[in-house]
Amino acid sequence: MSTEKDMEFLGTIAGRLKDVAKLALQEYKPKANAVIRGSINDENEIDLMLDHMLSFCYDDEMLELYKAVLRGIIEKYPRMVHSHVYAYYEMFDPEKIGLKDDLEDNE
Repeated sequence: MSTEKDMEFLGTIAGRLKDVAKLALQEYKPKANAVIRGSINDENEIDLMLDHMLSFCYDDEMLELYKAVLRGIIEKYPRMVHSHVYAYYEMFDPEKIGLKDDLEDNE
């Protein structure tokens, strides 16, 4: 049973996670925009940036930026986009890619 103190603690953590996501957004936005414009073309650099951004996709603004990058590179790097879309669903919406049954089997 959750106590008021537990709920307060969870609220504090949620607030801190939101703050961290905002800092990450400030950090990745210029680089993401450079990728979208085509100024950054190094596949490994883009892949690593997307890996890091994915960690913060619980934040709506970061998710929108993540999607914008994926849309911007889909023609040049379709496999990378597929991989990152799959990773997103695996992390945030496993049912969408058929992983719900696998998750329930492990419980």
